[in-house]
Amino acid sequence: MAQKSWKCTEAKNINYRLEKTGISKYDDLDFLKGEIIAYYDVEGNFVAKDSGEVTQYRKSFGKNPETGLFLVVDFYINTNNVQAILEIEKPYLFKGLSDGKNLVQFYENGNIKINQVLNENKKVIEAKNYDYFGNLKSISTYENKKLVNIRYIEE
Repeated sequence: MAQKSWKCTEAKNINYRLEKTGISKYDDLDFLKGEIIAYYDVEGNFVAKDSGEVTQYRKSFGKNPETGLFLVVDFYINTNNVQAILEIEKPYLFKGLSDGKNLVQFYENGNIKINQVLNENKKVIEAKNYDYFGNLKSISTYENKKLVNIRYIEE
């Protein structure tokens, strides 16, 4: 198996390394900034901060005036590590896909879990799936929200 090349950025508010996404506006975020806008349970439902059911929280980093999309980051509640970075029209919506071009999800260790890229008409999605250690495991292609191809990566 090929050795993984680590390109990491030091997370600005936590003591672990977050794998670089290759998307500068994601990689350059200062996670100490932003405003907490919602708390979610394991199913992605809104819950009160003190409910005892919170598994993740979301911070908003503002609205892009050109696209009309909000840049949001989801964090694991127990560790404050980044869970996902995405751009979305409705920043409180937890379930569903990004409205922007990219959605990147992370494992709690900072490695990328899923990196989805939408084409310009937002109908074709390429999703790269990684294992916990950062190794590419599969590449899936979706058209109109239906899986049309999946390629597994041999070790």
